[in-house]
Amino acid sequence: MKELLSIAGIVMGGICLGSSILFILGAVILRKQGDNLSTEFAMKKRINHIITDGQVKISPISISSSVRRGDWLQTHAGVHFYPLDPRPEEIDIIDIAHSLALQCRWAGHVKQHYSVAEHCVRVSRIVPPEDALWALLHDAAEAYLIDLPRPLKNLPEFSIYRMAENMIMTAVISRFELPHKEPESVRFADDTLLATEARDLMGSTEGWAPMLEPLPEKIVPWGPETAKDAFLARYVELKIKDYTPAGAGIPAEV
Repeated sequence: MKELLSIAGIVMGGICLGSSILFILGAVILRKQGDNLSTEFAMKKRINHIITDGQVKISPISISSSVRRGDWLQTHAGVHFYPLDPRPEEIDIIDIAHSLALQCRWAGHVKQHYSVAEHCVRVSRIVPPEDALWALLHDAAEAYLIDLPRPLKNLPEFSIYRMAENMIMTAVISRFELPHKEPESVRFADDTLLATEARDLMGSTEGWAPMLEPLPEKIVPWGPETAKDAFLARYVELKIKDYTPAGAGIPAEV
């Protein structure tokens, strides 16, 4: 009996010793993790040096930049873009032009490829000059989502899409210094192009809801490369007021 009690005492002692060792190891690990977190925190306070026009501009990096909502998609330029957590500094005009030039309007149900980029360029040409940049970028969020047809987009089930679209457009507005509210002229021009596209690219519109009067000019779609070049040329034209587009072969007509 005494021998059994001795053995039990030894076992209990071993357990206590093991628990103490585990406790000490856990404390060391937590301390190490804390040190790592402190290091990471300090690293995120580093200064990002951006070389512009031969001069060094300094901008602090947000210490919360590693905490993002949702997952990311990779853009044409290699940016990891978070559709549910968009940041203005991660929006790139070349990414927008490239993606929209390759996306076909009307879910692809047109006589030939007609891109969102071309649509945006055309919209920008039929609004007042002060609204033209807004018009060019009015579908910019679709570069990071998709061009979702209106019958789907307006359904309650697609509220998450509309939420993401609104958040991305808010970032676009900040990135390109646009007025906070979309001008009425842009919505009118968008709907006018919708009617023109339906007439020229869809064939029959029997049974459709009434639309605005289409433009007199007939749309002859550009290819994706031409649409991308035209989008970027239009952007430069609007951002640099004295700029004269020199791109040969880029259509100038609506």
